Amino acid sequence: MSAALALNQDGRPRSRMFEIVHRIADRFGPHVAGAFVRAVTRLEAGIDHVELQSAIAAGSIDQIVAAVRPSRLAAIFAGKDSLSEMLQRTAGATGAAGADVLADATGLAVQFNRIDPNVVMFARERAATLVVQVSEDVREAIRIVVAAGASEGLTVVQQARAIREVVGLPPNWAAAPANLARELREGRFTGTRRLSAIDKARIRKRIRDGTVDEAFVAEMQERYSKSLLNRRALNIARTETMTAGNHGLRESWRQARQQGVLPATARRHWIVTPDDRLRDTHAAVPLLNPDGVPIDGGGYDTPLGRVSGPPLEPNCRCSEGIVFPGQAGVL
Repeated sequence: MSAALALNQDGRPRSRMFEIVHRIADRFGPHVAGAFVRAVTRLEAGIDHVELQSAIAAGSIDQIVAAVRPSRLAAIFAGKDSLSEMLQRTAGATGAAGADVLADATGLAVQFNRIDPNVVMFARERAATLVVQVSEDVREAIRIVVAAGASEGLTVVQQARAIREVVGLPPNWAAAPANLARELREGRFTGTRRLSAIDKARIRKRIRDGTVDEAFVAEMQERYSKSLLNRRALNIARTETMTAGNHGLRESWRQARQQGVLPATARRHWIVTPDDRLRDTHAAVPLLNPDGVPIDGGGYDTPLGRVSGPPLEPNCRCSEGIVFPGQAGVL
């Protein structure tokens, strides 16, 4: 077993750096998820319902998007406890903790600058990228809902409600709330949908009793949409905090190199989370880079192409550690 894959007795990677990234990502994840849900909720609340319904009646996707105004997300995300600020805090906390580990390992003082331009600009760029992605998703989700509404003969009011409910969802989930509504109207229910046990029990009882009405359909459709939004928020938060945490580690190593603490011969090693959720593409990375990669640059060969470091994909749980010359394991 390579050093990069060495495990503790409980099956976790034997790396303090790996543990730091996961611990700090877990700390900041709920804050990032909450910020995303609040931002999307504010966007939805700001929609002019009359304007939206007029745009739907006109049949113009551009007018409907203009009524939803996803461009407001940039300003919303930049508000109090902005996404970029939280990602900067995540990277900063991870970098500082990584510097402490280096200090313990080397016996030398290591200083980490949390407001270094490499940290600040990283956080701003990640937040800006997410805003663009979500804005594009809003437009595509609107297109999917409008197409479904036209084929199913939904009223303008029903389409408007459906559009408001998919704001913030990825396109591949956009049809899910409307699909649930159609199921309920037809007297059936897919039990694997992401709803609470209480809501599932209510749905089954209503179907058995034949008491499903439009008010109940609308209520369940809204609750399902909120559940999906919360799920997406958690997915985004996990990905973004792991990205920020891993960036913070690499930045702490870069700064340590500048301070002369890390030798040029130290190597970065990719570390996976070895459990039944590990994807084959991720498990392959340490094998493709058995000697690690340089601290000062370069990248990892992966089945998906060369990358500077983890995460490899959304929801990736991989991280990194470093190996000193002659060291038996990963720090």
